[in-house]
Amino acid sequence: PITQGVFRLQVLLRSELVTRPVPSFTVRPGRTDPKACAASGLALRGAAAGSRANFTVLARDQIGAANTVDDDPFVVALTSPLHTTVGGSCAGAPKFSATYACSYVVTAAGAYSLRVYAASRSAAAAFEMTGSPFAIVVTPGAVAASGTVLSTTVVTATAGVPYAFTLRTGDAFGNAAIYDPISAGSFVVASNATDYLGAGKSVTVVNNLDGTFGLTVLPTRSGGNDTVNVFLVVQGAYAHCKHSPYAMPVVVGAVVPSACTASSAATFATAGTMQTITFVARDTMANQLAVGTLTFSCLLTKPAAVVGGVPNTYNFLSSHQGNGVYQAIYTVTAAGAWTLSVMIGSSHINGSVFAVTVTPSSVDPYQCTAVGAGLSAGLFDLATTFSIFARDGHGNVMTSGTFAFAVTAGNQPATSVLVREVNGGAKWGEYIATFTVASSSTTAVTISTTLNNIHISGSPFIASYFTSSFSTSAAQSTVITTTHTAGFAGSITLAQMQLRDGNGVDVTRNDVTPTGTLAGKAMTITPGSKVGIFNAGLYATGAGSYSVLLMVNGQVIQGGSFDFKVLPAATSPTSCKYIVSETAPKAGSLFKTEVSAFDSYGNPQVYGATGNPTDYFNVTLTGADNKTALTEPPGIAHSATVTLTVAGTYKLAVWMQPGIATQFAQGPTTIVVFAGVVHVPSFLPKIPAPTAGVPATLTVTSRDVYGNEAPADATVGLTVSFAGPGVVTPTIAASGNGWTASYVTTVAGVYAVTIG
Repeated sequence: PITQGVFRLQVLLRSELVTRPVPSFTVRPGRTDPKACAASGLALRGAAAGSRANFTVLARDQIGAANTVDDDPFVVALTSPLHTTVGGSCAGAPKFSATYACSYVVTAAGAYSLRVYAASRSAAAAFEMTGSPFAIVVTPGAVAASGTVLSTTVVTATAGVPYAFTLRTGDAFGNAAIYDPISAGSFVVASNATDYLGAGKSVTVVNNLDGTFGLTVLPTRSGGNDTVNVFLVVQGAYAHCKHSPYAMPVVVGAVVPSACTASSAATFATAGTMQTITFVARDTMANQLAVGTLTFSCLLTKPAAVVGGVPNTYNFLSSHQGNGVYQAIYTVTAAGAWTLSVMIGSSHINGSVFAVTVTPSSVDPYQCTAVGAGLSAGLFDLATTFSIFARDGHGNVMTSGTFAFAVTAGNQPATSVLVREVNGGAKWGEYIATFTVASSSTTAVTISTTLNNIHISGSPFIASYFTSSFSTSAAQSTVITTTHTAGFAGSITLAQMQLRDGNGVDVTRNDVTPTGTLAGKAMTITPGSKVGIFNAGLYATGAGSYSVLLMVNGQVIQGGSFDFKVLPAATSPTSCKYIVSETAPKAGSLFKTEVSAFDSYGNPQVYGATGNPTDYFNVTLTGADNKTALTEPPGIAHSATVTLTVAGTYKLAVWMQPGIATQFAQGPTTIVVFAGVVHVPSFLPKIPAPTAGVPATLTVTSRDVYGNEAPADATVGLTVSFAGPGVVTPTIAASGNGWTASYVTTVAGVYAVTIG
């Protein structure tokens, strides 16, 4: 029998049954033959590590009939050169079924041979089912933090030098992951790093697209460990990768001169006092280095030579104090501005070149000095002066403090001598002593100057004083300034006068006060910086020429009669005005704006004169076709010309340039641009398709050369002619911005319409 089932046996002799009744028998499946069996399922090609892979086996006998009777389970075994043999499982087939469910689980990725044979037979190859052994590939499972390994070849990092990690992704069983663009989106690599003090730093992460990631960290602070954390983030859950967190020791880098620092003492000193500057050796990340083999070379320089032969340059070197700290010591006696260059080799340290301010030390009466004509000679009964300079022990003029100098002059006690500070004293250290010596028969006058009861240098001074017989002379007195003949409106111009006696000698007492007039009006005359000097303030707000007289005792002094020319002050935008060529121009015409410039006092501006400004004005037209124009340079014309081609309403405004965003007080002007003359090529006809016998109208819109609709011009005649199967005589009439041609066609057909 070759087919299973129930059969009946009949024996015939000459077509007659030999036996009765007819016997029957049942044919069962033959014994399961592995070579006839068939396996199916994706697990026969491969599986993911750690996941159960399932396939089925259909049991058949030697003739290929399904064996639904016998329970003949199969054995599943996997072998690999790199791994030990792994067994699978095969469950028995349900009753009346020839299908067996088989499975296996492998945790190590790689290539395997899957053998399937009948359990009741030998494991010999002759009893393996058809297709066995199957070649399968077990791929890594889903990427997991426990199988993702962080590694590096760096043992110790150097501050300022980036160090790198490699992150090899893997599954939970330690299999290295294979890059897959689809599964790569199922996880994210997150990282951060901190130094040993907890300061955070960024980590650069690069996907190498081969299942690995490159991570780079820049170490900044030495002396401890950087802590690098690397996480695998799956569905928002963070998990440390293997070897994370990683502790990376960081050591200090090489010395970098531009990173080395100096103490604040590098910027100041006191004359005559030893100054100590501290330097710290640092690497590129400003970490302090415990190195003692450096030399900080210092050069202190005073830009200008110092009076008195004091050297204006100092060279000095540093000495190591331990742990990378160095000190340099110097002493200078000249106060003022110095520069300090600090270098390691040929490179400046951070902050070099330093600006050093050397301040004077404490005041020393023995170094204080006095100068002035009043110390050597003078006139009785006339006020005279001399200057006193407060100095420290090295001769530097004091720049701070107030000092009580006491001066006695001949028969004048200290209480009668006025000593005042110049420019506040605290800034310059100069004092002015003013005194008057009463007439005496003794011409030798002793002048003593003391500070804290100690005579200053040169004190007491012996001066010769005489009786003056000369008074101020108008003929000898003169104007000594040279820039007093011209000024600007609203500004004061000084004319300075020097009073002299009849012998042409500068007076030593103010026995008169000059007077002056400007355009016949009295002027203000004030005393100047010393005896005999007076200042006349010339002031006017109106531009023009004014007559000036400067007099002593009613008589004009030398150069005291002159014309004072007042020029306009700076141009004031709020005072300027403009006019336009027209407010209703036609498109295409030149539109001109003329500007008249005035100062804040209403004086018309004058250009080209020495000292007067150069002004430009910005003209803006805002509307259908925005325009901006800059006026011509002064001296040519204050005007701007533009061509407006688009009809419409514009706002014109004028601004002063450059840099003065102030609009004229006159405000904006409305400009309406109308269409230009009719331009024949710009006719825009609208020709309807008429019906025979029905009146029709043809409309022609007139435009100028720029496309603006223009009113029909009476001087422009419109002609319309029809050429076709019938005779058409149109009636033409002007209408608004164009014409209409009324006509009736009685014969249907195609007509050629000519419009001109």
